[in-house]
Amino acid sequence: MKQLVVIDPGMMEAGGHHAALLSTFLSYEEICSLKITFVTHEQLDGNLYEELIQNDIAVIRHFTSSFYENYGSCLSLGTKKIQRYVRKLAIEYIAIFKHLFHQHNHSVPSIFFYPCLNWEHASALSLAMEYIKHQSIGSKATQTHKICCMFTPNNMEYDNLQHLFYKHAFFGLGTKPCVELFASDYETKQYYENLDIPIQGIHPCYLLPWGQVENKKSVDKSKPKLLLYLGDAKKDKGFNSLPELITKLLQDYGYNVTLVVQYTLAWDYPELRESVKALEALASKHKQVELYKNYWSTRELIAELREIDTIYCTYCTEAYKNKSSGLAWLACFFNIPVVLNGECWLSREFQRLNHVYLYNEKEARSSCTSYNQIVVPNYFDSLFVDLVSWLYEDNGQSR
Repeated sequence: MKQLVVIDPGMMEAGGHHAALLSTFLSYEEICSLKITFVTHEQLDGNLYEELIQNDIAVIRHFTSSFYENYGSCLSLGTKKIQRYVRKLAIEYIAIFKHLFHQHNHSVPSIFFYPCLNWEHASALSLAMEYIKHQSIGSKATQTHKICCMFTPNNMEYDNLQHLFYKHAFFGLGTKPCVELFASDYETKQYYENLDIPIQGIHPCYLLPWGQVENKKSVDKSKPKLLLYLGDAKKDKGFNSLPELITKLLQDYGYNVTLVVQYTLAWDYPELRESVKALEALASKHKQVELYKNYWSTRELIAELREIDTIYCTYCTEAYKNKSSGLAWLACFFNIPVVLNGECWLSREFQRLNHVYLYNEKEARSSCTSYNQIVVPNYFDSLFVDLVSWLYEDNGQSR
């Protein structure tokens, strides 16, 4: 069987989609029989590291570059800072390629999987591949590089400079014979294709091992259970609005409700401190408030979502105007209605997937349920296929 190498410079803390990918792999019963190596940030969380080691999965703590250092930045490729970042990351990619090909005697067929890249990471990876090619490193090995394209410019309408960055980085990467590019969602696929970047299709959502998940509801009809937050605590995800929302919902439901908040806090964000204190006080005062401050395992996440009646999405609509979120796919798979703050990427994604959602009454009075005119055929199926089987396919063009 081919060697599978998951290369993720962003895999570090126990939270977010990087950790979710790791948990998904660990959920597969056949994981121990597969030849898998994870290449992560050198500061990979100790608990995540131990989980991999206990399952006989090779781990290389390697990258020192901060994956999100330039996220949301409009710095150009011509500036010294971004050039230094790209060169440093390219050197790190080159070093790990040398190590892996030497370790496998330069001849073992390999699948390299990159869970998400932005344009600066793509630039670095492209440079590294050019170097490896010219140095004939690993030239005897059959290589397939499957790359997930998750990001688009924050400002689609006006940021023409970043459009050039994306095209320059991903076109050069995607036209290499051993590389396959896959978009994370429908709009991202359209964006890259409009830039003439070769996209093979949609890659599976890797938040859960879908083929092994039982999504049958297990709700308590006498007492609604609402999920108000899930994932990394961030201001633009509406974390600071939670105390007010909890107080309002407790009153609206006459305290006959369960309100669930799960979050992880990788760093001490000053702008979130007061909200953290307020949430702890509310959870202490009201038994209806369930506050989880740890990362949910795959099993815990599935169990909770099966019991949820409605999801309240607190995301800032401006921040998520063109930004995707795994919360949308979890809601669709478990068939959970969602309340949004207004029109954004999530509302459009729900329309494509024919999923029920409505707007917060502060933003809009009308409900939005099914928009059959923009439902995308087979889109749901492409998102929820088995990740491991997909990775070992020769290509994903059928998707």
